[in-house]
Formats: sequence, C-alpha cells, structure tokens
Amino acid sequence: MRRAIVVAALIGIGAANGGNLPLHLLRSGTDAAYGIKNTKAVPEVVVARDEGELRRIWAEDMSGSYGETAGLPRVDWKAEFVVAVFIGMRPSAGYTIEITRIRQEGNVLEVTVAEARPPAGVMSADLITSPYCIAACPRDGAAPEKVLTLKLLDAEGKTLVERAAWAYRSVDAPQKTEAAEGR
Repeated sequence: MRRAIVVAALIGIGAANGGNLPLHLLRSGTDAAYGIKNTKAVPEVVVARDEGELRRIWAEDMSGSYGETAGLPRVDWKAEFVVAVFIGMRPSAGYTIEITRIRQEGNVLEVTVAEARPPAGVMSADLITSPYCIAACPRDGAAPEKVLTLKLLDAEGKTLVERAAWAYRSVDAPQKTEAAEGR
C-alpha cells in the first residue's frame, strides 16, 4: 500500500502543475563559447542527465576548452538533471535569455524561453554576446532518461528547434528549425 501512495504522489507532481517541472537557475550570462563558434545564431537546447554530459556541454558550449571546468555548476545527479539553452551570437549587449518553463510530455521535453532584447532607440555596447541559461530540474515527476525529443519554444509557444535528444546537439541530429524551414 505504501508503494502505491508514493507512486501516486510522484505522478501527481507533474500533473498538479500541468506537467510543468519546477526548475532553478544554475547559471546565465552572455559569454558562452557557443555563439562565437556558431555564428548563424541558431538556438540550441541540450539536456544533461549526468556529470559527464554536463562537462561536455561546459567544454563545448561554455568555456570552449575541454580542460576548463572552472565555474561548472554543482548538481545533485541523484535528484536533478540539467537543461541548457544557448541562443547564439547577438550583435550587442542587452540580450538575455531565461528558461521560463520545462515540461515533459511523454518522451518529449519542451523548454520555453523568453529572450530580452535591448530597448529600441537605446544605445547599447557594440560587442558580440552569446546569451545562455542553465537550469536544474528535479528528477521526481520527470523521466529524463526517457526523453527522445527536445523541443525549444519561444514565449509565444512557437517552436524554435525540435530535434532528437540522443544527439548531443542540433548539428549532430536531424532538426526542424525556423531558419531551416524558411520562416
């Protein structure tokens, strides 16, 4: 009987908030190596289920160096998994990205983001930036090991990227993007 109550409680976690997973910010900023290496400004979403996957994200998309782990967020891998979003190169200061919602629907992990841009008519520093956001979600109420598809949505619900989760990132996997579809 006790097991049934625990299972029902865990299933209820996702259902109680409409399938949205609680999240907490690990790190955000504007200096990811991702945007410098990927000048097409195509957004990217990746998931890390263990420390090895997070180290790869950190090496390839954050520091740009495989030996560099300074600033790597600490994560309780038994209790959490990590989602990271990179929006690519931006032409000036004033751009930021925030993960506003993470939702698992079956084998699809949907990540919704809000991008802030510099206000029109306001001067901003003329330097190239590469905004990113990294958040952790509890494994309770989620099944990150069952995720087969990653879907990145903007604040209005429009799909920015949809791709297979098994490949490390979009360039490694077939994908649907706004740019690829000519929108």
